[in-house]
Amino acid sequence: MIRDAVSCDVFQIQPVDPYPDRYDLALMKATRGYQHDFDVIQEMHKRRPFQFAKLRNRFDTEMTHVTAKVGGQKELRDNFVALVERLFGRKKADEARVPKAKKLDLRV
Repeated sequence: MIRDAVSCDVFQIQPVDPYPDRYDLALMKATRGYQHDFDVIQEMHKRRPFQFAKLRNRFDTEMTHVTAKVGGQKELRDNFVALVERLFGRKKADEARVPKAKKLDLRV
C-alpha cells in the first residue's frame, strides 16, 4: 500500500456524480447530431428503454442553454426530434417538435 511506503496521510477522493446519468448522456450525444451518437443511443434504448416523457422533459427544461454546433436552438431541436423519431416513432417525434408549454403561475 502507498500509505506504508510514504510518510503522509493518504485519502481517497471520489466525485459525487462520477458519470452522467443515461438521460443526460443521451441528450449530450443528441446535441452533436452525429449518426454514430444516434447509433449508440439507440443501442442503449434497446438494452434499457428510455421513457419518452422523461427524455422530453429533460430536453425542454435542461437544454435551453445549449446550442448545437452550427444552427443554434433550431438545429438542437431538430436533432432531438430526429432522435425521438428513431427511438419512439413518428407520432412521438411530432409531439417533440413543439416545446412543452411552461406553466405560468398566475397567483397574485
